Amino acid sequence: MGKSSVREAIKMLQAIGIVEVRRGHGTVIRREPGDPLVDPMAFGMILARGMTRDVLEFRAMFEPAYTLQAMTNATDEDHRRIQEAIDDMATAIANGEQTSRHDVNFHRAILHATHNPMTIRVGQTLLELIEAALETSMQTLPETALNDHKAIYTAFQADDAEGVRRAIQQSAKSWETDLTYPD
Repeated sequence: MGKSSVREAIKMLQAIGIVEVRRGHGTVIRREPGDPLVDPMAFGMILARGMTRDVLEFRAMFEPAYTLQAMTNATDEDHRRIQEAIDDMATAIANGEQTSRHDVNFHRAILHATHNPMTIRVGQTLLELIEAALETSMQTLPETALNDHKAIYTAFQADDAEGVRRAIQQSAKSWETDLTYPD
């Protein structure tokens, strides 16, 4: 194996949080994996170019499931964070400063309310894959996105599983366009 191959391998291990490069000390394996710069699952999916209907189908299955899991496990603090994400989004829209970050923060707050590390990890990977589409929707349909989030959270607060499913389905229809995800 040549020096350039070793360098590339080390860069990949560093990118996924396995090793740490310390100036003057060399490369060391981390005791605990660090936060990857690039999520390996998202990176693999991006390379495979499976980012069209496959991602939409996965989201349609996964988002209601993790939202219902969160509805069961959410604490008062989780409810506060979800409402805060909605309020921050509304303020950003009112000021014309909305970005995908405002949309992602809502979904992250719900993900974290699951209190399940596996669900959170898979959900964050999904958010990375759809962030460009969320940016498009935040620039073209910000009020629709906000209203969709409010509807999801209203059903969530009411412990209405069917209402959550319907609200998520309606939200998906709002932003899944041929413009966003061309085949």
